[in-house]
Amino acid sequence: MNEHNGFRIKDMHAIVAISDDDGEVVQTWYTADGPLPLIATDHRWLKNITDMAQIIANQSGKEFEVVTFSVRERVGRIKPERK
Repeated sequence: MNEHNGFRIKDMHAIVAISDDDGEVVQTWYTADGPLPLIATDHRWLKNITDMAQIIANQSGKEFEVVTFSVRERVGRIKPERK
């Protein structure tokens, strides 16, 4: 059994928009620093991005889905290159 002292991501939540051609995209919130993808890894931040998505839905008239991804699979590792 792996014991970790720090926070580990178990679930990833996203606010998803469905395009006219039935494709999915992660909705973004635009800030002064640039776009912020509406993705959360804990329930506190999920509440925040859900509130942001509600504002966008009210302004745009578009509907969004709140989805959760819960299967973790490491597909690679990025290590520093030697100089």
